[in-house]
Amino acid sequence: MWEMTMHPHDRARRRSGLAALFRGTGALLLWMGLGSLGAAALPARADAQQVVDLASDTTWNVSNSSHAPIGQAVYVCPNATFPQQCPAGATLWDWPDPGFYPTYAEIPGANSIWAPGETSTTSSSHKRFIFRKSVVLVGTPVSGTFYMTADDYVELRVNGSLVGAVGSTVTPAIWPLEAFDVLPFLTSGTNTFEITAENGPTSFGLGLDTYSNNPANTIFGGRLTATGNAGPPGAPAIVQAEVSGQDVRLRWSAPTTGGAATAYTLLARLAPGAPPVASVPLGAAMSLNVTAPPGLFILTVQASNTAGTGPESAQAQVLVPQPAVPPGPATLTASVTGTTVNLTWTAPTTGGFPTGYQLLAGATPGFTQPIASVPLPATATTLSIPGVPFGTYYLRLVATGAAGAGPASNEVTVVVTPPVLPGAPSLSAQVSGHTVTLSWTPGTGGAPDRYQLLVGGLLVDAGASTSISAPNVPSGAYVVNIRGLNAAGAGPFSVPVTFLVP
Repeated sequence: MWEMTMHPHDRARRRSGLAALFRGTGALLLWMGLGSLGAAALPARADAQQVVDLASDTTWNVSNSSHAPIGQAVYVCPNATFPQQCPAGATLWDWPDPGFYPTYAEIPGANSIWAPGETSTTSSSHKRFIFRKSVVLVGTPVSGTFYMTADDYVELRVNGSLVGAVGSTVTPAIWPLEAFDVLPFLTSGTNTFEITAENGPTSFGLGLDTYSNNPANTIFGGRLTATGNAGPPGAPAIVQAEVSGQDVRLRWSAPTTGGAATAYTLLARLAPGAPPVASVPLGAAMSLNVTAPPGLFILTVQASNTAGTGPESAQAQVLVPQPAVPPGPATLTASVTGTTVNLTWTAPTTGGFPTGYQLLAGATPGFTQPIASVPLPATATTLSIPGVPFGTYYLRLVATGAAGAGPASNEVTVVVTPPVLPGAPSLSAQVSGHTVTLSWTPGTGGAPDRYQLLVGGLLVDAGASTSISAPNVPSGAYVVNIRGLNAAGAGPFSVPVTFLVP
């Protein structure tokens, strides 16, 4: 992209700069080492242990007795006089007997739940529903305990195997709470929990079986633990890789496959498919913010744990642009012809590309306050200033660019003085037949702009040359002299020269 618009000297300069940057890995390691790690980091875990808590809430999927899905579980409030057990939006059954309420304290996070569509005025008697959820255990299961109770009966199955049951639909009970060891039923990977709950008649055979105002519900929960390490992690996913000026922001997500990641490493390349030139350990951080040098970088992230290092993430390509810097100094030269000052300069060979120049003139060497400032286009390399007043001037040239003004050029001194009359020239003549050649040298004093010959009382303009030849001159004796002229006027005539044409 740069090559399309870069000035030749600027292109060479920047190519050499990039070559120096990539001559080794030092600069790359430096900017990575100075980066700041994001705060979103993995929690410290002993042996990467995984803990999964389960509790009856509205995240459980519900099916009917025919295993047809009917929606998500809903909260049930058995009695409004116990508001701490009535989550927002709970269906109120207003059952007078709070016998099962102590159960809540035994299962943190658990609430009474039932199937959607049931109310306190509909018959919940002899209803049977299945609550289902799957969890993934990474590594080897090491413990599992599950608690449950229900109004009136509940069964627990783990991965299709019956673990146990609580309550009865035919014998009155005050919703006993029981604990079950589910470790023998757990496996590394996906584990599916099914809680089948059934509600019995209101009267339990006492002749009051109205089926209404019957708080059908179940309460359950438990904790599972696993080693959390099923081999090396899978590949992380880079979810953000962006550049703002010289700032690079990188963020990634944890692997969704393999063992749990405990650390990450950033790999950097200078071209797709090239071997890494830097490998930077990042600990448990999940993001990186860094100020980078200009260049193209190919970044990937690897996750690791005690079992090893997983595969790299997909590559993220970031292009850090060349920072805008002011142009370097130009080189300035000057000459004076009469009252015309002639300037010539060469463009800067360092810094940014010039977009213009500023000519500064001062009255003293090393001036800080210019007496004149003239803007010039970036394409200019010469300037002639006619009619400069007599005096001594000190000139500097400043190149400007996208990042502002650069340092000034060298300072040149120009002296514009009043003209001085030319001195009398020295004149000589040569005769060959009827051809006469006159030549002369300037005298002292000011430099002549042109000359005048005086021949037989007539003034003849001889131009600015220092010789003249006239053919076919008639025979006779001649007396000739010459003088120089400049802005100060006409100088004195030379000594007359006499010659004879035969």
